[in-house]
Amino acid sequence: MKQLDLSKTLELLTKYDIQLSPCELIKSKKDAIRIANKLGYPVAIKVASSFVVHKSDAGGVIVNVKDDKSVEKAIDNIDNSVKKKHGRKPDLYLVQKMAKGVELILGMKNDPTFGPIMMFGLGGIFVEIFKDVSFRSIPLCNHCMDEMIHDIKAHKILEGARGQKGINVNKLKSLMMKISKMTLAESFEELDFNPVFADEKDVYIADVRIMVKDDYDSDSVKKKTVKKGTRR
Repeated sequence: MKQLDLSKTLELLTKYDIQLSPCELIKSKKDAIRIANKLGYPVAIKVASSFVVHKSDAGGVIVNVKDDKSVEKAIDNIDNSVKKKHGRKPDLYLVQKMAKGVELILGMKNDPTFGPIMMFGLGGIFVEIFKDVSFRSIPLCNHCMDEMIHDIKAHKILEGARGQKGINVNKLKSLMMKISKMTLAESFEELDFNPVFADEKDVYIADVRIMVKDDYDSDSVKKKTVKKGTRR
């Protein structure tokens, strides 16, 4: 199993009308500064080289970068951390507009018995700490998605607690359905959308990882038509 490189990942997401928070791939500090100013500070700087599977574990993610000088420092720190972890420096980076909201995770694992299974829950560091997640078989239906959202213990946070506004559930369900359709049309082993930020207006995907089989042909384009999901 291998990780699909980010450029191919972005192509696939675009194909299924799934967009990351505003971002661009770059290879140099000069380009990073230019894109950061184009997107508007603050931004996140991330390693985008395919040999780095777990970005945070490799020290490959720096958030809340607020000016040009900090962009250069962030890339230097990423280079040093990734080289220490993997023995070489990155050759590709992602500059991304910072997003805010409730941190969520959406994932998929291709189970040998049950087929593709979707996971939903609190994202970021919380997914490892609280393990507050729910699961359903793909393809999804509207009822399935409602169940997934209400099955997690933190669902009251999504509805709005202590005067906070709830998230846009319709936007969240739209993303879940798109991921379900993409999973059925493509041959993936695992998907990891984490974190996904959600607020009262929209959902914003900060990071995504797609794992495929070693013999996966990323240049082949499947033309399979995917119908609306119905529960098995």
